[in-house]
Amino acid sequence: MRLIEGEIELVGTPAEAGDPRAGSAVELIVVVDDARPAEDAVAAFTAAESAAPPNYYIDRAGSIRQLVADARAGRSLALAIHRGRRRNLDRISLSVLLERPEGDDYSDGQVAALHRLLAFLRDQHGLPEEALATILPDDKGRPRVFPYLPPPTSVTTGEVLGAALDPAQELFVALYAETYKPRGGTLKIDQAFPIHAARFGLGAPVGKNEPPPLSVGGRSFNFQPFARDVIFNEGTDYAAVVQLSSLVDPDRAEIPASGPARALLEAAYKSSLKASRAAGVPLKGRETLEPGWRFHQVAHNAGYGPPLSGNYVSDDGKYAVQVFAGETLYTPVTDQAGCRLLSTTDPADPAYDSIWRETYKVACAPYDPDSPFHKKALELKLGAPLSGVYEATLVGARYKVQVWALDTLYQGDDGAIRRMSELYLPLGRNVVIYGGGLVGVELAEFLSERHRKVTVIEPGPSFGKELMIVRRWRIMDTLRRLGVTLLPSAELLEIKPDRVVYRTKSAQIQSRWADSVIIAAGATPDGTLADSLRKVCDAVYCIGDANELGYIEGAVRSANRIAREI
Repeated sequence: MRLIEGEIELVGTPAEAGDPRAGSAVELIVVVDDARPAEDAVAAFTAAESAAPPNYYIDRAGSIRQLVADARAGRSLALAIHRGRRRNLDRISLSVLLERPEGDDYSDGQVAALHRLLAFLRDQHGLPEEALATILPDDKGRPRVFPYLPPPTSVTTGEVLGAALDPAQELFVALYAETYKPRGGTLKIDQAFPIHAARFGLGAPVGKNEPPPLSVGGRSFNFQPFARDVIFNEGTDYAAVVQLSSLVDPDRAEIPASGPARALLEAAYKSSLKASRAAGVPLKGRETLEPGWRFHQVAHNAGYGPPLSGNYVSDDGKYAVQVFAGETLYTPVTDQAGCRLLSTTDPADPAYDSIWRETYKVACAPYDPDSPFHKKALELKLGAPLSGVYEATLVGARYKVQVWALDTLYQGDDGAIRRMSELYLPLGRNVVIYGGGLVGVELAEFLSERHRKVTVIEPGPSFGKELMIVRRWRIMDTLRRLGVTLLPSAELLEIKPDRVVYRTKSAQIQSRWADSVIIAAGATPDGTLADSLRKVCDAVYCIGDANELGYIEGAVRSANRIAREI
Protein backbone atom coordinates (compact mmCIF):
# COMPACT_ATOMS: atom_id res chain seq x y z
CA MET A 1 0.00 0.00 0.00
CA ARG A 2 2.05 2.90 -1.33
CA LEU A 3 1.27 6.51 -2.20
CA ILE A 4 0.35 7.05 -5.81
CA GLU A 5 2.52 9.63 -7.55
CA GLY A 6 0.85 13.02 -7.29
CA GLU A 7 -1.60 11.82 -4.60
CA ILE A 8 -0.57 14.53 -2.14
CA GLU A 9 -2.17 17.87 -3.03
CA LEU A 10 -0.13 20.95 -2.09
CA VAL A 11 -2.26 23.70 -0.52
CA GLY A 12 -0.90 27.26 -0.55
CA THR A 13 2.89 27.46 -0.22
CA PRO A 14 3.95 24.64 2.14
CA ALA A 15 7.64 25.68 1.90
CA GLU A 16 6.76 29.01 3.55
CA ALA A 17 3.89 27.99 5.87
CA GLY A 18 4.26 27.14 9.53
CA ASP A 19 7.40 27.89 11.52
CA PRO A 20 11.09 26.94 11.41
CA ARG A 21 11.96 23.84 13.41
CA ALA A 22 14.72 25.77 15.20
CA GLY A 23 17.20 22.94 14.77
CA SER A 24 14.90 20.23 16.14
CA ALA A 25 14.79 16.89 14.34
CA VAL A 26 11.53 15.11 13.53
CA GLU A 27 10.96 12.53 16.26
CA LEU A 28 7.24 11.84 15.99
CA ILE A 29 4.37 11.56 13.55
CA VAL A 30 1.37 12.80 15.52
CA VAL A 31 -2.14 11.91 14.30
CA VAL A 32 -5.17 13.71 15.78
CA ASP A 33 -8.83 14.15 14.84
CA ASP A 34 -10.45 17.39 13.65
CA ALA A 35 -14.24 17.59 14.01
CA ARG A 36 -14.73 20.42 11.50
CA PRO A 37 -15.96 19.80 7.96
CA ALA A 38 -13.02 19.63 5.56
CA GLU A 39 -13.88 22.88 3.77
CA ASP A 40 -14.04 24.82 7.03
CA ALA A 41 -10.83 23.28 8.34
CA VAL A 42 -8.78 23.96 5.19
CA ALA A 43 -10.14 27.51 5.01
CA ALA A 44 -9.08 28.10 8.61
CA PHE A 45 -5.64 26.61 8.01
CA THR A 46 -4.95 29.07 5.17
CA ALA A 47 -6.86 32.14 6.37
CA ALA A 48 -4.10 34.33 7.82
CA GLU A 49 -0.74 34.52 9.55
CA SER A 50 -2.44 33.45 12.78
CA ALA A 51 -3.71 30.21 11.17
CA ALA A 52 -2.75 26.89 12.78
CA PRO A 53 -2.07 24.51 9.89
CA PRO A 54 -0.85 20.92 10.29
CA ASN A 55 1.74 19.39 8.02
CA TYR A 56 -0.90 17.10 6.48
CA TYR A 57 -4.68 16.83 6.41
CA ILE A 58 -6.81 13.86 5.24
CA ASP A 59 -10.53 14.36 4.64
CA ARG A 60 -13.24 11.69 4.74
CA ALA A 61 -12.99 11.18 0.99
CA GLY A 62 -9.38 10.05 1.46
CA SER A 63 -7.78 13.11 -0.15
CA ILE A 64 -4.35 14.01 1.28
CA ARG A 65 -3.35 17.66 1.49
CA GLN A 66 0.02 19.04 2.53
CA LEU A 67 -0.14 22.51 4.08
CA VAL A 68 3.31 22.72 5.69
CA ALA A 69 6.53 21.24 4.28
CA ASP A 70 8.18 18.47 6.30
CA ALA A 71 11.22 20.71 6.88
CA ARG A 72 9.02 23.17 8.76
CA ALA A 73 6.85 22.84 11.86
CA GLY A 74 3.09 23.03 11.73
CA ARG A 75 1.08 24.97 14.30
CA SER A 76 -1.75 22.56 15.12
CA LEU A 77 -0.37 20.60 18.10
CA ALA A 78 0.92 23.15 20.60
CA LEU A 79 1.95 21.92 24.06
CA ALA A 80 1.54 18.39 25.45
CA ILE A 81 3.31 16.21 28.00
CA HIS A 82 5.99 14.10 26.33
CA ARG A 83 8.67 12.15 28.17
CA GLY A 84 7.73 13.67 31.50
CA ARG A 85 7.56 17.35 30.55
CA ARG A 86 5.43 19.77 28.56
CA ARG A 87 6.87 20.30 25.11
CA ASN A 88 6.11 22.16 21.92
CA LEU A 89 5.27 19.10 19.83
CA ASP A 90 5.07 20.94 16.53
CA ARG A 91 8.82 21.47 16.50
CA ILE A 92 9.60 17.75 16.82
CA SER A 93 6.64 16.29 14.93
CA LEU A 94 5.00 15.84 11.59
CA SER A 95 1.33 16.56 12.29
CA VAL A 96 -1.47 14.71 10.49
CA LEU A 97 -5.06 15.83 11.08
CA LEU A 98 -8.02 13.62 10.16
CA GLU A 99 -11.49 14.94 9.38
CA ARG A 100 -13.79 13.19 11.86
CA PRO A 101 -17.11 14.84 12.81
CA GLU A 102 -18.38 14.14 16.34
CA GLY A 103 -19.97 10.70 16.56
CA ASP A 104 -18.72 9.57 13.13
CA ASP A 105 -16.15 6.94 12.29
CA TYR A 106 -13.36 7.15 9.74
CA SER A 107 -14.24 6.22 6.17
CA ASP A 108 -12.54 3.25 4.52
CA GLY A 109 -10.91 5.53 1.94
CA GLN A 110 -9.61 7.80 4.69
CA VAL A 111 -8.08 4.88 6.61
CA ALA A 112 -6.42 3.53 3.48
CA ALA A 113 -4.98 6.99 2.67
CA LEU A 114 -3.68 7.33 6.24
CA HIS A 115 -1.86 4.00 6.00
CA ARG A 116 -0.23 5.06 2.73
CA LEU A 117 0.82 8.43 4.10
CA LEU A 118 2.25 7.06 7.34
CA ALA A 119 4.25 4.40 5.48
CA PHE A 120 5.60 7.11 3.16
CA LEU A 121 6.57 9.47 6.00
CA ARG A 122 8.22 6.75 8.06
CA ASP A 123 10.26 5.70 5.02
CA GLN A 124 11.21 9.28 4.12
CA HIS A 125 12.38 10.15 7.64
CA GLY A 126 13.66 6.74 8.78
CA LEU A 127 11.22 6.58 11.70
CA PRO A 128 10.22 3.35 13.49
CA GLU A 129 6.64 2.35 14.23
CA GLU A 130 7.19 3.61 17.79
CA ALA A 131 7.36 7.16 16.38
CA LEU A 132 3.61 7.09 15.66
CA ALA A 133 1.76 9.05 18.35
CA THR A 134 -1.46 10.83 19.21
CA ILE A 135 -2.54 13.33 21.87
CA LEU A 136 -5.21 12.39 24.42
CA PRO A 137 -6.16 13.65 27.88
CA ASP A 138 -4.46 11.75 30.69
CA ASP A 139 -6.11 10.80 34.02
CA LYS A 140 -5.90 14.43 35.13
CA GLY A 141 -7.27 15.83 31.87
CA ARG A 142 -3.90 17.13 30.67
CA PRO A 143 -2.93 16.71 26.98
CA ARG A 144 -0.36 13.92 26.80
CA VAL A 145 1.42 12.01 24.04
CA PHE A 146 0.34 8.37 23.70
CA PRO A 147 1.48 5.64 21.28
CA TYR A 148 -0.64 5.38 18.14
CA LEU A 149 -1.53 2.72 15.62
CA PRO A 150 -3.71 3.63 12.63
CA PRO A 151 -7.20 2.12 12.42
CA PRO A 152 -7.24 -1.29 10.72
CA THR A 153 -7.92 -1.53 7.03
CA SER A 154 -10.67 -3.69 5.56
CA VAL A 155 -10.24 -7.33 4.62
CA THR A 156 -11.63 -8.89 1.46
CA THR A 157 -15.43 -9.01 1.63
CA GLY A 158 -15.50 -12.58 0.36
CA GLU A 159 -13.56 -13.72 3.43
CA VAL A 160 -16.44 -12.67 5.64
CA LEU A 161 -19.67 -14.22 4.43
CA GLY A 162 -19.11 -15.00 0.77
CA ALA A 163 -19.24 -12.88 -2.34
CA ALA A 164 -23.02 -12.28 -2.07
CA LEU A 165 -25.10 -12.38 1.09
CA ASP A 166 -28.18 -14.55 1.29
CA PRO A 167 -31.20 -13.35 3.36
CA ALA A 168 -30.03 -15.11 6.52
CA GLN A 169 -26.57 -13.56 6.26
CA GLU A 170 -28.04 -10.12 5.63
CA LEU A 171 -30.12 -10.47 8.78
CA PHE A 172 -27.05 -11.66 10.69
CA VAL A 173 -25.06 -8.57 9.66
CA ALA A 174 -27.96 -6.30 10.65
CA LEU A 175 -28.29 -7.99 14.05
CA TYR A 176 -24.52 -7.94 14.54
CA ALA A 177 -24.63 -4.17 14.01
CA GLU A 178 -27.27 -4.00 16.77
CA THR A 179 -25.00 -6.14 18.95
CA TYR A 180 -22.21 -3.60 18.56
CA LYS A 181 -24.31 -0.59 19.52
CA PRO A 182 -24.48 -0.92 23.34
CA ARG A 183 -20.72 -1.16 23.94
CA GLY A 184 -18.73 -1.63 20.72
CA GLY A 185 -19.57 1.42 18.62
CA THR A 186 -20.11 1.10 14.88
CA LEU A 187 -19.78 -2.36 13.34
CA LYS A 188 -17.32 -2.67 10.46
CA ILE A 189 -17.99 -6.19 9.28
CA ASP A 190 -15.03 -6.09 6.88
CA GLN A 191 -12.45 -5.73 9.65
CA ALA A 192 -10.51 -8.51 11.35
CA PHE A 193 -11.78 -8.11 14.96
CA PRO A 194 -15.53 -8.42 14.31
CA ILE A 195 -14.94 -11.21 11.79
CA HIS A 196 -12.86 -13.17 14.29
CA ALA A 197 -15.35 -12.62 17.10
CA ALA A 198 -18.22 -13.86 14.92
CA ARG A 199 -16.35 -16.90 13.67
CA PHE A 200 -15.29 -17.99 17.13
CA GLY A 201 -18.52 -17.11 18.92
CA LEU A 202 -17.06 -14.56 21.32
CA GLY A 203 -20.38 -12.80 21.92
CA ALA A 204 -20.94 -9.06 22.04
CA PRO A 205 -18.17 -6.46 22.25
CA VAL A 206 -18.12 -4.97 25.75
CA GLY A 207 -15.64 -2.23 24.90
CA LYS A 208 -14.33 -0.41 21.86
CA ASN A 209 -11.20 -0.94 19.80
CA GLU A 210 -9.86 2.60 20.10
CA PRO A 211 -6.59 4.46 20.68
CA PRO A 212 -4.24 4.51 22.33
CA PRO A 213 -2.88 0.99 21.79
CA LEU A 214 -1.56 -0.94 24.76
CA SER A 215 2.23 -0.70 25.12
CA VAL A 216 4.05 -3.53 26.90
CA GLY A 217 7.82 -3.84 26.92
CA GLY A 218 8.22 -1.76 23.76
CA ARG A 219 5.48 -3.69 21.91
CA SER A 220 2.14 -2.15 20.86
CA PHE A 221 -1.17 -4.01 20.80
CA ASN A 222 -4.59 -3.17 19.42
CA PHE A 223 -7.19 -4.92 21.54
CA GLN A 224 -10.92 -5.20 22.11
CA PRO A 225 -12.79 -6.94 24.94
CA PHE A 226 -15.64 -9.27 23.98
CA ALA A 227 -17.97 -11.15 26.29
CA ARG A 228 -16.08 -14.45 26.09
CA ASP A 229 -12.51 -13.27 25.50
CA VAL A 230 -10.22 -10.35 24.72
CA ILE A 231 -8.79 -10.29 21.19
CA PHE A 232 -5.71 -8.40 20.06
CA ASN A 233 -3.07 -8.01 17.38
CA GLU A 234 0.45 -6.71 17.60
CA GLY A 235 1.45 -3.57 15.74
CA THR A 236 -0.17 -3.15 12.34
CA ASP A 237 -0.46 -6.87 11.61
CA TYR A 238 -4.23 -6.53 11.86
CA ALA A 239 -5.11 -9.91 10.35
CA ALA A 240 -3.08 -11.82 12.96
CA VAL A 241 -5.81 -11.82 15.63
CA VAL A 242 -5.01 -13.60 18.89
CA GLN A 243 -7.25 -14.42 21.86
CA LEU A 244 -6.05 -13.55 25.35
CA SER A 245 -7.06 -17.00 26.59
CA SER A 246 -4.34 -18.50 24.37
CA LEU A 247 -1.68 -16.75 26.48
CA VAL A 248 -2.91 -18.29 29.72
CA ASP A 249 -1.94 -21.73 30.97
CA PRO A 250 -5.30 -23.50 31.57
CA ASP A 251 -3.69 -25.75 34.18
CA ARG A 252 -2.73 -22.76 36.33
CA ALA A 253 -5.89 -21.35 37.89
CA GLU A 254 -4.49 -17.92 38.56
CA ILE A 255 -4.50 -14.41 37.16
CA PRO A 256 -1.23 -13.74 35.25
CA ALA A 257 1.22 -11.84 37.41
CA SER A 258 2.97 -9.93 34.62
CA GLY A 259 3.65 -9.69 30.91
CA PRO A 260 1.29 -9.02 28.00
CA ALA A 261 -1.43 -11.31 29.39
CA ARG A 262 -1.65 -9.33 32.65
CA ALA A 263 -1.48 -5.99 30.84
CA LEU A 264 -4.22 -7.00 28.38
CA LEU A 265 -6.44 -8.25 31.19
CA GLU A 266 -6.08 -4.96 33.09
CA ALA A 267 -6.68 -2.97 29.90
CA ALA A 268 -9.82 -5.02 29.18
CA TYR A 269 -11.18 -4.20 32.65
CA LYS A 270 -10.65 -0.50 32.04
CA SER A 271 -12.07 -0.59 28.51
CA SER A 272 -15.24 -2.49 29.44
CA LEU A 273 -15.98 -0.25 32.42
CA LYS A 274 -15.29 2.84 30.31
CA ALA A 275 -17.89 1.52 27.83
CA SER A 276 -20.36 0.91 30.67
CA ARG A 277 -19.91 4.47 31.88
CA ALA A 278 -20.38 5.80 28.35
CA ALA A 279 -23.60 3.76 28.09
CA GLY A 280 -24.98 5.56 31.15
CA VAL A 281 -24.38 2.82 33.73
CA PRO A 282 -24.02 4.40 37.21
CA LEU A 283 -20.76 2.74 38.23
CA LYS A 284 -19.81 2.49 41.88
CA GLY A 285 -17.40 0.51 44.01
CA ARG A 286 -13.92 -0.67 43.06
CA GLU A 287 -13.28 -0.73 39.30
CA THR A 288 -9.72 -2.07 39.07
CA LEU A 289 -8.48 -5.62 38.58
CA GLU A 290 -7.63 -7.11 41.97
CA PRO A 291 -5.86 -10.48 41.58
CA GLY A 292 -6.39 -11.35 45.24
CA TRP A 293 -10.16 -10.92 45.15
CA ARG A 294 -12.34 -14.02 44.96
CA PHE A 295 -14.74 -12.54 42.38
CA HIS A 296 -11.92 -11.72 39.99
CA GLN A 297 -10.23 -15.09 40.42
CA VAL A 298 -13.49 -16.96 39.76
CA ALA A 299 -14.40 -14.78 36.76
CA HIS A 300 -10.95 -15.23 35.21
CA ASN A 301 -10.71 -18.98 35.78
CA ALA A 302 -14.27 -19.68 34.62
CA GLY A 303 -14.05 -17.43 31.54
CA TYR A 304 -16.87 -15.06 32.50
CA GLY A 305 -15.26 -12.24 30.55
CA PRO A 306 -14.66 -8.60 31.49
CA PRO A 307 -16.66 -6.80 34.20
CA LEU A 308 -19.62 -4.60 33.28
CA SER A 309 -19.88 -3.06 36.75
CA GLY A 310 -17.66 -2.22 39.67
CA ASN A 311 -17.46 -4.41 42.75
CA TYR A 312 -20.06 -2.82 45.04
CA VAL A 313 -22.78 -3.35 47.65
CA SER A 314 -26.35 -3.82 46.37
CA ASP A 315 -29.00 -1.16 46.95
CA ASP A 316 -30.58 -3.20 49.75
CA GLY A 317 -27.20 -3.39 51.50
CA LYS A 318 -27.30 -7.18 51.72
CA TYR A 319 -24.89 -8.31 49.01
CA ALA A 320 -21.52 -7.57 47.48
CA VAL A 321 -22.04 -7.76 43.71
CA GLN A 322 -20.08 -7.58 40.48
CA VAL A 323 -21.62 -8.12 37.05
CA PHE A 324 -19.38 -9.79 34.48
CA ALA A 325 -20.31 -10.38 30.85
CA GLY A 326 -20.98 -14.09 31.32
CA GLU A 327 -22.13 -14.20 34.93
CA THR A 328 -23.10 -12.09 37.93
CA LEU A 329 -21.13 -12.93 41.08
CA TYR A 330 -22.35 -12.03 44.54
CA THR A 331 -22.07 -12.91 48.19
CA PRO A 332 -23.85 -11.79 51.38
CA VAL A 333 -21.97 -8.92 53.02
CA THR A 334 -21.70 -11.17 56.07
CA ASP A 335 -19.60 -13.62 54.01
CA GLN A 336 -16.92 -11.54 52.31
CA ALA A 337 -14.93 -14.62 51.27
CA GLY A 338 -17.92 -16.18 49.49
CA CYS A 339 -18.78 -16.23 45.81
CA ARG A 340 -22.18 -17.26 44.44
CA LEU A 341 -23.35 -17.47 40.84
CA LEU A 342 -26.62 -15.87 39.80
CA SER A 343 -27.15 -18.55 37.13
CA THR A 344 -27.20 -21.32 39.76
CA THR A 345 -29.29 -19.44 42.35
CA ASP A 346 -32.72 -20.90 43.04
CA PRO A 347 -35.50 -18.50 41.95
CA ALA A 348 -37.05 -19.02 45.40
CA ASP A 349 -33.88 -17.67 47.06
CA PRO A 350 -34.45 -14.13 48.43
CA ALA A 351 -31.26 -13.04 46.63
CA TYR A 352 -32.52 -14.07 43.18
CA ASP A 353 -34.68 -11.08 42.21
CA SER A 354 -32.43 -8.63 44.04
CA ILE A 355 -29.33 -9.70 42.11
CA TRP A 356 -31.19 -9.78 38.80
CA ARG A 357 -32.27 -6.18 39.40
CA GLU A 358 -28.62 -5.27 39.96
CA THR A 359 -27.64 -7.15 36.79
CA TYR A 360 -30.13 -5.27 34.63
CA LYS A 361 -28.58 -1.98 35.72
CA VAL A 362 -25.69 -2.61 33.29
CA ALA A 363 -28.30 -2.55 30.50
CA CYS A 364 -29.95 0.60 31.88
CA ALA A 365 -33.19 -1.38 31.62
CA PRO A 366 -35.81 -2.55 34.14
CA TYR A 367 -35.82 -6.14 35.31
CA ASP A 368 -38.94 -7.96 34.08
CA PRO A 369 -38.93 -11.63 35.12
CA ASP A 370 -42.02 -12.29 32.98
CA SER A 371 -40.45 -11.02 29.75
CA PRO A 372 -40.29 -13.82 27.15
CA PHE A 373 -36.90 -12.50 26.08
CA HIS A 374 -35.62 -12.75 29.66
CA LYS A 375 -36.96 -16.29 29.96
CA LYS A 376 -35.31 -17.30 26.68
CA ALA A 377 -31.99 -15.81 27.81
CA LEU A 378 -32.20 -17.81 31.05
CA GLU A 379 -32.88 -20.98 29.08
CA LEU A 380 -29.87 -20.34 26.83
CA LYS A 381 -27.61 -18.97 29.61
CA LEU A 382 -26.68 -15.78 27.76
CA GLY A 383 -25.01 -13.93 30.64
CA ALA A 384 -25.79 -10.28 31.30
CA PRO A 385 -28.23 -8.13 29.30
CA LEU A 386 -26.67 -5.24 27.42
CA SER A 387 -29.96 -3.65 26.37
CA GLY A 388 -33.65 -3.80 27.06
CA VAL A 389 -36.11 -5.14 24.48
CA TYR A 390 -36.62 -2.68 21.63
CA GLU A 391 -37.96 -2.58 18.07
CA ALA A 392 -35.80 -2.11 14.98
CA THR A 393 -36.22 -2.29 11.24
CA LEU A 394 -33.71 -4.77 9.88
CA VAL A 395 -33.41 -5.76 6.22
CA GLY A 396 -36.78 -4.16 5.53
CA ALA A 397 -38.74 -5.91 8.30
CA ARG A 398 -39.66 -5.04 11.89
CA TYR A 399 -38.14 -7.06 14.72
CA LYS A 400 -37.98 -6.97 18.48
CA VAL A 401 -34.38 -7.22 19.66
CA GLN A 402 -32.52 -7.65 22.93
CA VAL A 403 -28.75 -7.71 23.09
CA TRP A 404 -27.21 -10.05 25.65
CA ALA A 405 -23.52 -10.48 26.32
CA LEU A 406 -23.29 -13.98 24.86
CA ASP A 407 -25.80 -13.64 22.01
CA THR A 408 -28.51 -11.38 20.59
CA LEU A 409 -32.16 -12.44 20.64
CA TYR A 410 -34.66 -11.34 18.02
CA GLN A 411 -38.35 -11.89 17.29
CA GLY A 412 -40.09 -11.53 13.94
CA ASP A 413 -43.72 -11.66 12.84
CA ASP A 414 -44.03 -15.37 13.64
CA GLY A 415 -43.51 -14.64 17.35
CA ALA A 416 -40.62 -17.09 17.79
CA ILE A 417 -37.61 -15.75 19.71
CA ARG A 418 -34.37 -16.81 18.04
CA ARG A 419 -30.67 -16.23 18.60
CA MET A 420 -28.46 -14.33 16.18
CA SER A 421 -25.63 -16.87 16.27
CA GLU A 422 -27.80 -19.45 14.50
CA LEU A 423 -27.78 -17.25 11.38
CA TYR A 424 -24.03 -16.98 10.90
CA LEU A 425 -21.98 -19.60 9.11
CA PRO A 426 -18.66 -18.90 7.35
CA LEU A 427 -19.83 -21.00 4.40
CA GLY A 428 -21.04 -20.15 0.93
CA ARG A 429 -24.53 -20.64 -0.43
CA ASN A 430 -23.85 -23.98 -2.22
CA VAL A 431 -22.40 -26.64 0.07
CA VAL A 432 -21.33 -30.16 -0.93
CA ILE A 433 -20.83 -32.72 1.83
CA TYR A 434 -18.82 -35.83 1.00
CA GLY A 435 -20.00 -38.61 3.28
CA GLY A 436 -23.57 -39.53 4.14
CA GLY A 437 -23.07 -41.19 7.48
CA LEU A 438 -24.30 -39.88 10.82
CA VAL A 439 -22.11 -36.78 10.71
CA GLY A 440 -22.88 -36.01 7.07
CA VAL A 441 -26.67 -36.25 7.26
CA GLU A 442 -26.94 -34.32 10.56
CA LEU A 443 -24.66 -31.62 9.15
CA ALA A 444 -26.82 -31.49 6.01
CA GLU A 445 -29.90 -30.97 8.17
CA PHE A 446 -28.18 -28.24 10.17
CA LEU A 447 -26.96 -26.34 7.09
CA SER A 448 -30.15 -26.62 5.06
CA GLU A 449 -32.15 -25.23 7.98
CA ARG A 450 -29.84 -22.21 7.73
CA HIS A 451 -30.67 -21.50 4.10
CA ARG A 452 -27.79 -23.39 2.47
CA LYS A 453 -28.31 -25.40 -0.71
CA VAL A 454 -26.84 -28.77 0.30
CA THR A 455 -25.75 -31.81 -1.71
CA VAL A 456 -24.59 -35.02 0.03
CA ILE A 457 -22.36 -37.42 -1.91
CA GLU A 458 -22.22 -40.89 -0.34
CA PRO A 459 -20.00 -43.68 -1.81
CA GLY A 460 -22.24 -46.36 -0.26
CA PRO A 461 -25.82 -47.27 -1.16
CA SER A 462 -27.54 -45.78 1.94
CA PHE A 463 -27.43 -42.74 4.20
CA GLY A 464 -27.21 -42.46 7.99
CA LYS A 465 -26.62 -46.17 8.49
CA GLU A 466 -25.17 -45.59 11.97
CA LEU A 467 -28.46 -44.05 13.17
CA MET A 468 -31.22 -45.93 14.93
CA ILE A 469 -34.02 -46.75 12.51
CA VAL A 470 -36.58 -44.23 13.84
CA ARG A 471 -34.03 -41.42 13.90
CA ARG A 472 -32.91 -42.35 10.37
CA TRP A 473 -36.47 -42.27 9.05
CA ARG A 474 -37.07 -38.87 10.59
CA ILE A 475 -33.86 -37.23 9.39
CA MET A 476 -34.20 -38.61 5.86
CA ASP A 477 -37.73 -37.25 5.67
CA THR A 478 -36.47 -33.88 6.94
CA LEU A 479 -33.67 -33.75 4.36
CA ARG A 480 -36.08 -34.43 1.50
CA ARG A 481 -38.51 -31.83 2.82
CA LEU A 482 -35.68 -29.25 3.02
CA GLY A 483 -34.64 -29.95 -0.56
CA VAL A 484 -31.27 -31.60 0.17
CA THR A 485 -29.89 -33.45 -2.85
CA LEU A 486 -28.82 -36.99 -1.91
CA LEU A 487 -26.45 -38.87 -4.25
CA PRO A 488 -25.89 -42.50 -3.13
CA SER A 489 -23.27 -44.83 -4.62
CA ALA A 490 -21.35 -41.83 -5.99
CA GLU A 491 -17.60 -41.33 -6.10
CA LEU A 492 -16.00 -37.92 -5.55
CA LEU A 493 -13.38 -37.43 -8.25
CA GLU A 494 -12.16 -33.83 -7.99
CA ILE A 495 -12.68 -30.63 -6.02
CA LYS A 496 -12.31 -27.54 -8.22
CA PRO A 497 -12.38 -23.88 -7.10
CA ASP A 498 -16.08 -23.50 -7.90
CA ARG A 499 -17.45 -27.05 -8.21
CA VAL A 500 -16.97 -30.75 -7.47
CA VAL A 501 -16.74 -33.53 -10.03
CA TYR A 502 -18.16 -36.96 -9.21
CA ARG A 503 -19.11 -40.28 -10.80
CA THR A 504 -22.73 -41.42 -10.38
CA LYS A 505 -23.83 -45.00 -9.69
CA SER A 506 -24.58 -45.31 -13.41
CA ALA A 507 -20.90 -44.38 -14.16
CA GLN A 508 -21.73 -40.92 -15.53
CA ILE A 509 -19.26 -38.07 -14.82
CA GLN A 510 -21.12 -35.02 -13.51
CA SER A 511 -20.36 -31.84 -11.55
CA ARG A 512 -22.10 -29.54 -9.05
CA TRP A 513 -21.51 -25.93 -8.08
CA ALA A 514 -19.84 -25.69 -4.67
CA ASP A 515 -18.87 -22.59 -2.70
CA SER A 516 -17.82 -24.83 0.19
CA VAL A 517 -16.92 -28.52 0.41
CA ILE A 518 -16.99 -30.46 3.68
CA ILE A 519 -15.40 -33.89 4.02
CA ALA A 520 -17.47 -36.03 6.41
CA ALA A 521 -16.40 -39.42 5.13
CA GLY A 522 -16.32 -41.02 8.56
CA ALA A 523 -13.64 -41.91 11.05
CA THR A 524 -11.51 -44.88 12.00
CA PRO A 525 -10.31 -45.91 15.48
CA ASP A 526 -6.79 -44.88 16.46
CA GLY A 527 -5.21 -47.49 18.70
CA THR A 528 -1.80 -45.79 18.96
CA LEU A 529 -2.21 -44.66 22.58
CA ALA A 530 -3.65 -47.99 23.71
CA ASP A 531 -0.79 -49.90 22.05
CA SER A 532 1.77 -47.65 23.76
CA LEU A 533 0.13 -48.14 27.15
CA ARG A 534 0.08 -51.93 26.73
CA LYS A 535 3.87 -51.84 26.74
CA VAL A 536 3.93 -50.56 30.33
CA CYS A 537 0.55 -51.69 31.74
CA ASP A 538 -0.75 -55.18 32.33
CA ALA A 539 -4.36 -54.37 31.46
CA VAL A 540 -5.56 -51.71 28.98
CA TYR A 541 -9.21 -51.55 27.92
CA CYS A 542 -10.57 -49.60 24.96
CA ILE A 543 -14.19 -48.54 24.91
CA GLY A 544 -16.32 -46.54 22.51
CA ASP A 545 -14.90 -45.22 19.27
CA ALA A 546 -11.33 -45.79 20.46
CA ASN A 547 -12.02 -49.49 19.82
CA GLU A 548 -14.64 -49.55 17.08
CA LEU A 549 -17.05 -46.96 15.74
CA GLY A 550 -20.36 -47.26 17.55
CA TYR A 551 -21.09 -43.67 18.62
CA ILE A 552 -22.85 -43.11 21.94
CA GLU A 553 -24.83 -46.37 21.90
CA GLY A 554 -21.75 -48.43 21.13
CA ALA A 555 -19.71 -46.58 23.76
CA VAL A 556 -22.28 -47.29 26.49
CA ARG A 557 -22.57 -50.94 25.43
CA SER A 558 -18.80 -51.55 25.37
CA ALA A 559 -18.29 -49.73 28.67
CA ASN A 560 -20.98 -51.92 30.29
CA ARG A 561 -19.39 -55.09 28.90
CA ILE A 562 -15.86 -54.21 30.04
CA ALA A 563 -17.06 -53.09 33.48
CA ARG A 564 -18.69 -56.50 33.93
CA GLU A 565 -15.51 -58.28 32.86
CA ILE A 566 -13.33 -56.31 35.28
